[in-house]
Amino acid sequence: MKFNILDLENINYVQVSTMSSSFSAGIGTPFNDGKTYEFISEYMIKNIKEPLVLVVSGDSMIPEFIDGDRCVIDFNLNVANGDYCAVYHNGDYLIKEFNESRRGYKLLSINPKYDPIEIKENDDFKVLGKVVGLERRFK
Repeated sequence: MKFNILDLENINYVQVSTMSSSFSAGIGTPFNDGKTYEFISEYMIKNIKEPLVLVVSGDSMIPEFIDGDRCVIDFNLNVANGDYCAVYHNGDYLIKEFNESRRGYKLLSINPKYDPIEIKENDDFKVLGKVVGLERRFK
């Protein structure tokens, strides 16, 4: 798709639900079920039935995701090998790269200082949704 600089004049922002908890791009964060709202470009969510915006915290997914980024999550898409996703793992909420192999599932960080998280048989684990968009605000 081509981008025309003149399209910037026509950007509409819409209010989208977000969770008051940040989703960790690090070692994990506990969940806070409060909801808030973020204004995000209508373009980012136009094909998503029930979009949710998650705020990233931590540095495990640098340079793709940095602290404070807003990720648009689609809960209705299947996650494939190599996709970025929001997950629940043993009480923590994370943004990670999904990896599936014959040996099982792993959650991968981009930042090499973080080890992969292997999903074990007794883990409380659920893929919540696929990351389909990213909005970064500069300070």
